[in-house]
Amino acid sequence: MYTHGPGIALAQLAPPNHKYKVPRLPLIPNASKRELAWGIFWMILVTGVCALLLELRAARRRMRKGKGVSQR
Repeated sequence: MYTHGPGIALAQLAPPNHKYKVPRLPLIPNASKRELAWGIFWMILVTGVCALLLELRAARRRMRKGKGVSQR
């Protein structure tokens, strides 16, 4: 039995002076699914950049041959 003090936590009787911060839920709650979503995003991004670079390379090659866009 506790014999020191009043026996009740006085701090619990006082009203709370601050609001507790509740962390925001993530868009995708499961970590493995979140990693999968990021992986898909990066694969699409890398594929798009590669396609853009290949198209620029082909356009430069066409320009060097003397074929403009209108002469395809």
